[in-house]
Amino acid sequence: MPYEFSNIYRPKCEKRYRRFTWAIHRTAVNIYFKRKMLFVGVEGDRIVCCACMDAPWHKTMTLGEYLKNGALRAAFPGGMFNLLGYASMMDRLERHCKSIKEPHWHLSNFAVAPECQRMGYGSRMLQEGIFSYIAKNGGGDLYLVTNSQNNAKFYSRNRFREIVYEDLLLNKKHLGNWTFRAKILAV
Repeated sequence: MPYEFSNIYRPKCEKRYRRFTWAIHRTAVNIYFKRKMLFVGVEGDRIVCCACMDAPWHKTMTLGEYLKNGALRAAFPGGMFNLLGYASMMDRLERHCKSIKEPHWHLSNFAVAPECQRMGYGSRMLQEGIFSYIAKNGGGDLYLVTNSQNNAKFYSRNRFREIVYEDLLLNKKHLGNWTFRAKILAV
């Protein structure tokens, strides 16, 4: 099932939509490999979950860095309206996390393979991977944003506390937007 926000700005043609989405994800992966911490959960010979996280010492990405990493590739299949709308939407979704002045950790992406959901892999990745890493590296507040009510329930069960909820109107469509925080103590 696609994320709720993926249908806010999209080309009408399905083939163009897939190419637009692919270009956006390709740009994100380029950035993540260069700038963010990656966590991967493996069971046997398959990847079951993954996460991308910013540390307190990571700098905010600039527009130039997004362009340098291939963001304009999405303009051809998606059109400039959808590309600029998508960029503006992502900025609005993350505005509460970006407004926090104190150094903090930021979980920017978290995914569990559909066939592995509700089997404990996500909770285990948080507890044994992400929380453990943060605790061993000085602790601190970990923030994240989600647009799915199911994900909001998951995070609430896993030490996160909702700090902001808002119903956004983007491109004439409503989108729930939750910001969460977990306090991780240093060990």
